[in-house]
Amino acid sequence: MEAEGWYFDPYGVHDARWFSGGQPTGLVRDVGSESHDDPPSPIFAGSLIPIEGDESAGPDDTRRADSADENYDARAGARAAWDEFLRLPKK
Repeated sequence: MEAEGWYFDPYGVHDARWFSGGQPTGLVRDVGSESHDDPPSPIFAGSLIPIEGDESAGPDDTRRADSADENYDARAGARAAWDEFLRLPKK
């Protein structure tokens, strides 16, 4: 099975690095804060050590940003922008 999830960074640059399909990604963690830093190379030394007890260590960690919104309306943002535009003072 290919590595998927958070592993201790095999490059030793960050605390943890996300692996997808067995490949290192640019998603990294340091002291619980996530950021982006491309891996130095696709080749790394040593074996991968999974982060134990990390609830987000699997593909179930990912979801759509709007998945929590049961009544999601894709046009709401455009309507809000037009509402603001129409409120601007006319010159």
